[in-house]
Amino acid sequence: MARVLVTGFISIDFIAHVEGFASTSVPEQATDLDVACGGRAANQAMALTAIEGEVSLLARVGTDEHATLLTEELLEIGVGTEFVQQAPSPTGIRLITELGDGTRQITVFRGANDYLSVDDLNRRAEAFRQVGAVGVTTEPAGAVALRALEIAAQGQIPTVLTHAASAKPVSDRLLANASVVVTSDSTCSGLLDPGVAKEHPEASLRALVQRGAPAVVLLSQTRALLATATDVREVASPGRLDTEDAVDAFVAGLLQGLAEGEALEPAVLRGVRTGCLLVD
Repeated sequence: MARVLVTGFISIDFIAHVEGFASTSVPEQATDLDVACGGRAANQAMALTAIEGEVSLLARVGTDEHATLLTEELLEIGVGTEFVQQAPSPTGIRLITELGDGTRQITVFRGANDYLSVDDLNRRAEAFRQVGAVGVTTEPAGAVALRALEIAAQGQIPTVLTHAASAKPVSDRLLANASVVVTSDSTCSGLLDPGVAKEHPEASLRALVQRGAPAVVLLSQTRALLATATDVREVASPGRLDTEDAVDAFVAGLLQGLAEGEALEPAVLRGVRTGCLLVD
């Protein structure tokens, strides 16, 4: 089976399960608290191991206890951590409050993730050429994400750029260098207007293709829309695909399909199946 390389942010997630979000004056009592390995890149790598994919992660952690917890958990489930390096900063943290329906409020401390650099990628350029597909997220600095896509393209390796909701815009150059761009109508801030994406998804996708993206996938509660320069196609889904976890599981399936040489449409179908399989 072809190996996949994923690069981007990893973190320790502290997830407080609540019945409602706190107001400015009244705190909300959590009903439960989970501590987990998180971050978009780590989520995709872990999802790949869940479908028996082979994957390595290129990322940064700190020198603290959280770094040890992260790397040990990743190794235990089968993620290759040979490219996870330490940085002189605390490991990244996400503080998440989550409602019963999966709605979240997230506060991010980037920490060691901000030390992921173009030099890190250049030193691992050979590793990019030895895999079947590369996953990149928009969480790192634009120059870092762009360099990862460029190195993969030099070896003609297919790439998937996953958009992480952010206030910062995504450049046309970044879109144009990815084989496929993936987002959802709930996590597209910084790439698309969420309201427009929900009301006019086909038009939103065509706008991204016009900006230079070779192919774009927009996930929603009931379907995946795949847009290329020629058309927009729909893959219906029996499960919800618009949450962060579902997007990352979808991308894991898509990456595995591309790594094994599948054409784009069947790889998208594999992504849909994986998203539904791994997310309740």
